[in-house]
Amino acid sequence: MIDMRTPRPDVAFLRRRLKPGEQAAVADSAPAGSFLNLSQSPQAPASASAEQFLVASSPVALGVTELTPANPAASLTRRASAIGSLRITGADQAWWQGVDLTSGSLSPSGRSGAEIPERSNRPVLEFHGGELIVGLRHHRLLRRVVVASSTGHLTVHTATGVRATLPDGAALHLAPVNGMLELRAEIVSGDIGDAFGFTPDSTNEF
Repeated sequence: MIDMRTPRPDVAFLRRRLKPGEQAAVADSAPAGSFLNLSQSPQAPASASAEQFLVASSPVALGVTELTPANPAASLTRRASAIGSLRITGADQAWWQGVDLTSGSLSPSGRSGAEIPERSNRPVLEFHGGELIVGLRHHRLLRRVVVASSTGHLTVHTATGVRATLPDGAALHLAPVNGMLELRAEIVSGDIGDAFGFTPDSTNEF
């Protein structure tokens, strides 16, 4: 037979029945009326988004984002990293490295190095209509991409409405980080390809 009258201090979640006239004890640390207040809703952090909490490496790019020397990096959300194409205006030179460590470079006039990874008979990275296009659905085939502009001004657009601007003269470094595409502005002096290790005599397969 189960003894319902004897307290069980060894099991915290069991409560004994109250004797006639006995009142339940209330913890001193919880003032009366503070257990549940249905008139108040918990306050969410400012501009909270379920996707924002997935990013730890850099702030999330939402809408118009300005990359600056003080805040040089921003990550696209998982959704923005996988939908449509990333369009980069102002670009006229790009270097890429695949997950298999092959690499190459391309410009509106041609390319050199290894074959650019393809999916569905389309390269993941290409110049088209005066813009550099990155196919986001398969961007994880690329380990990193570096983009430069002779005009000194790059702007990034996504199908989800993100528009990121870079400082004049900055190169753009793209890399998947934790499943999301990170945009980073890099101020480089001298040859940009050489600064990032993209040289014909490097270990990359040029």
